[in-house]
Amino acid sequence: MYDNISSECNKTQCLSEAQRKTFLAISKLLIALREQLVSYPNEYFHGRGIVLTTGSNQLKFTKVNLKMMEFSGTRLNVQVNIINQQQYLVPLFAEVLFLDSDSYIVRDPENLCGEHEYELDSAAILVDKKRVWKGLYITKLMNDNHELFYKHVSGGDKDTFRFGFRYVNVKYYIVMIPCSTGAFNDTHFCG
Repeated sequence: MYDNISSECNKTQCLSEAQRKTFLAISKLLIALREQLVSYPNEYFHGRGIVLTTGSNQLKFTKVNLKMMEFSGTRLNVQVNIINQQQYLVPLFAEVLFLDSDSYIVRDPENLCGEHEYELDSAAILVDKKRVWKGLYITKLMNDNHELFYKHVSGGDKDTFRFGFRYVNVKYYIVMIPCSTGAFNDTHFCG
């Protein structure tokens, strides 16, 4: 749909009445969410750093990840967010490398940079929040409504980043070379 590739049927004609109602509700919600966007808080975020999220059952991964960061020689500040149900600490850095606890760096990420697209793996996201604020904020709002979006629009948070950024016309880059452990299942990388 992103490439506007035509298919054998009009997408709206292929939907059941329940699906039409659901997608109409999602469309209205997206319009309402867009109206909730707030301006970037210049006074709040400063500097560069790594934000590592973990749960209490993932602390063993976190320890390995912190050791990998040490071996990389990075001088970036690291903030560890231990997620307790729905609560987490907001990253205080303006430029952030966001990592799940089981997503490791193998070299100093200080000079990372990022047009073609695979599924976005939200386990490792590098952002300059000021440049992509609208995309991040709409993604947050979509994830606040995860029951609707995960069930009917996306496969989870990894897709809400792509869809949110596109919805508010924020450019992003996805690394085309698989950069995690995993395997290929026919045509897709599963990491």
